Amino acid sequence: MLRDVAFGLVASAITVAVALLLPSAARIPLLGVSLGVAAGVYPGFAYGGTSVRERGIQWAVTAAFALVATAGIAFSAWWIAIGWVLHAAWDGVHHAGRRGAWVPAHYPMFCLTFDLVLAIYAGFLAGGGAA
Repeated sequence: MLRDVAFGLVASAITVAVALLLPSAARIPLLGVSLGVAAGVYPGFAYGGTSVRERGIQWAVTAAFALVATAGIAFSAWWIAIGWVLHAAWDGVHHAGRRGAWVPAHYPMFCLTFDLVLAIYAGFLAGGGAA
């Protein structure tokens, strides 16, 4: 579990470092696109042996995160910060009980860590942070 948290920290640090290398106007779009990609991982996992209903749920949730990310890019970075927090909560839903038994064992703590670090960074940018 500690290793998964460490990987989440490293992956989020790399994402933030890439953002810092970009012009400031490109940082929020990067975090928005990253949110969509993170949400899109679950439908991919779901094809590994779940029902059509479960795959439909995963695609619907992915679409919802894509809309939140789009709102963040178009209107306010706060939407992206909220989206990352909601994605962390969605991770929790997957791993509480039977839903998400098809998700690799290492993924919950990795994703939770990654999501929350990016939520903090997106909130920093939304609040007018320059970095």
